Amino acid sequence: MHNKIKILIGIITIIITICIVSFYHLYNQLPNVTLVEDLTVEKDDIVTNLQFISSVKDGKIISNEKKIDTSKIGKKKIVITIVNKYGKKRTYQYFISIVDNNS
Repeated sequence: MHNKIKILIGIITIIITICIVSFYHLYNQLPNVTLVEDLTVEKDDIVTNLQFISSVKDGKIISNEKKIDTSKIGKKKIVITIVNKYGKKRTYQYFISIVDNNS
């Protein structure tokens, strides 16, 4: 009888642990962000941090729109803040390519 109780307590502990881990994962989940297809811009173009985002599912953007410095050719990391459906703030980053096709 003692062994059955130990097994039952073990099973209940495992189930509770799985539930806690699952809830934590869902609570901290980053919303699904869809970017535009082309993340390439010309050098010295006027662009913003939000114009490359096509949609946000299960959350919303809370970053203010800001101009991006496109004066240097290469990859540029863009970081924005998003709040998920549970109200948890998360950072989201993506990269754009700055090119100079006019030279």
